[in-house]
Amino acid sequence: MGTRSDIIVHRADQKWARIYCHWDGYLKNNGAILFEHYTSQKKVEKLVSLGDLSVLGSEIGVKHPFEAPPRYIGDGWDKDKENPAFKTYQSKYGDMCLYYGRDRGEYNVAPKVSDTLAGCWPESDTWTEFTYVWDEGKWWCGDPDEGSQTLVDLGDLLSGKKTLKPAIKAFGMIIGQHK
Repeated sequence: MGTRSDIIVHRADQKWARIYCHWDGYLKNNGAILFEHYTSQKKVEKLVSLGDLSVLGSEIGVKHPFEAPPRYIGDGWDKDKENPAFKTYQSKYGDMCLYYGRDRGEYNVAPKVSDTLAGCWPESDTWTEFTYVWDEGKWWCGDPDEGSQTLVDLGDLLSGKKTLKPAIKAFGMIIGQHK
């Protein structure tokens, strides 16, 4: 099951842009990647300019195949033999973002743009567990259902100085809390 997240960037033109990311949105993955690798206004604007993501990588990267080759090949005794095509794919594209539009050719995945953070914030539950917000050269994080009033400094969350426990959602209901 994907841990979904939203990424919102306050752009240099004073507009706000939001994209969705399907996989690994929890703090120790997407939070850490954003905090460590997306540290300039130019790079965060480029990140959201390409639209919704399947996977956030440490590099924006280039257009590449959306589906990786299978990790293992063969059957019988050698079914766990590493697939050289998978290793090649991982070495070329493994650290790159995987975009629905750029890499899979989907439509209607452009960033949602607004004049205000409130206008960019989803109006209803999008089933995302985390919302990451870039503003004034810094990353913030919040529970999307609580709105922007819950934004906490991402560095404080990653270091353990502060905590945030957004709801885990499935099938339209809350089933627990992220710890």
